[in-house]
Amino acid sequence: MDVNSFAIAIIDGDGAVFRDDWIRKGEDGGAMAAHQLRDDIKKHLKEAYPDVNIETWHIMVQVVLNLEGLSRKLFSVDLAKSMSELSAFARGFSRAQGLFSFIDVGKGKEQADFKVRETLRLMVHNLQCKHIIFGPCHDKGYIVELRPYQLETSVLNKITLLETTQPPREFSELAFGRVKFNDVFRSELLPEGWLPPTPPPSTNKPNPITPSSVNKTINYSAIASSWTSTIPFVNSFKKPVATPVKSMMASPRKFYFVNALGQRVDGPLPQADAYSEQRFKERCEEEGNRKPCNRDMLRLRSADGKLIRISREAARFSEVLADMMNDIDEEGTTEIPISEVDAKTLILIVEWCEATAVTKAEEEAKDEAEKLAKEARRLTRKQAREAREADRLEREARGEEVGPPEPANDDSESDQGPIKSTTYENPSDVIPAWDKAFLDRLDKEEVFDLITAANFFDIEDLFKHCARWIAMVVDNMSTEQMREYFGVQNDFTPEEEEQIRKDHGWADPDPSYYD
Repeated sequence: MDVNSFAIAIIDGDGAVFRDDWIRKGEDGGAMAAHQLRDDIKKHLKEAYPDVNIETWHIMVQVVLNLEGLSRKLFSVDLAKSMSELSAFARGFSRAQGLFSFIDVGKGKEQADFKVRETLRLMVHNLQCKHIIFGPCHDKGYIVELRPYQLETSVLNKITLLETTQPPREFSELAFGRVKFNDVFRSELLPEGWLPPTPPPSTNKPNPITPSSVNKTINYSAIASSWTSTIPFVNSFKKPVATPVKSMMASPRKFYFVNALGQRVDGPLPQADAYSEQRFKERCEEEGNRKPCNRDMLRLRSADGKLIRISREAARFSEVLADMMNDIDEEGTTEIPISEVDAKTLILIVEWCEATAVTKAEEEAKDEAEKLAKEARRLTRKQAREAREADRLEREARGEEVGPPEPANDDSESDQGPIKSTTYENPSDVIPAWDKAFLDRLDKEEVFDLITAANFFDIEDLFKHCARWIAMVVDNMSTEQMREYFGVQNDFTPEEEEQIRKDHGWADPDPSYYD
């Protein structure tokens, strides 16, 4: 029995929102929600694994969110009595169960996305992790991350999608199982914009919203700018009333319009330029009615018939694809048959190439910024030297005693940085961090398939990283361990092995070395 087995729920808390009746109870509500969620998860696991004793599994929950942003949102739509209620709820939730955590990543949707994606990538091939309940089904941006996992049966059965609100249509195309925890999470979308608190009973007609009343009582600008919701608006609303509201954080001359509910109303888009529209149609005809954006993407048809897309910039890391691009440009097609590589491995190749293309672009931008900064420092030194020389000449003209002119200077940088060492290092030290993490999540067979594909596509850097990674794995292995790892059959007789050890004993360390 493995006492270290666990199941984990990875939840994007900005979209999978806890029920407001739990949140209004603060810490007590958080504790009750944690116990309810734990019971619901265990019930689901028992149904998914009827022949396994899941009582020995640990239950982990990670809720990733922008705590301040969601607190502001709940308060603004009258689902929380104060801005501090959600924080109190989070404390009670985390304290109630030792492995339950609220992770506040602050502002920026990409912050929560990054944390959720990396956690999924870490857990999906973790042997101790027996099941994953994945809960960002409000955001179809995660579909690209999930699709490759459908190709692995073990992973496909390991992941269950948590549905809270109605997910986008694209999620229905995924083959993963589904689960709902309606006793814990809201099943309705959060209202969009600002809703006033429920007023006390009154027969008087409410006063209309005016620019002055908005500025005095409600800071719509702060509400709109502090929370960016990815959830589509489904509430019905009144006919917009264009009301200019002055932003308290921006220049007094800047403003935008809101309707009676405080929701932003954008003006109509300008009419399309007739010449640009005609030129666009002509370009489409020149391309054979192919969408112009497709010129930047290639389609690779794998050995098992799957179609995988890759950008041209990423494809250039493969010498084979770079040569093929010249041919397909002449033929007017963007599909390349790859009969030697299956879809599973091809997806890994594309992932590495796309990530490396982004890294290379960032490095080039950084180098360009450093060049500009270097040139700026050179000009600053030159201007300072010219100013000192002008001052020296002026004092000399006044008859003052001055020193000789400054010696000529080539304005070269004096801080060239340390010389890089050429000493050979451990393979694990020369593999870039991202590439090492990329390879660490793969199993042995996947790495072998990947290095074979890298050799086929002639991707030199990826081939080297795979070779170094394998060298790091087999380092300090005995001969028998290496044979087992590489699947090599021993074709020597015991007598031949003994003779080899006698002739080449220097190459085989003492057996105790492996203990």
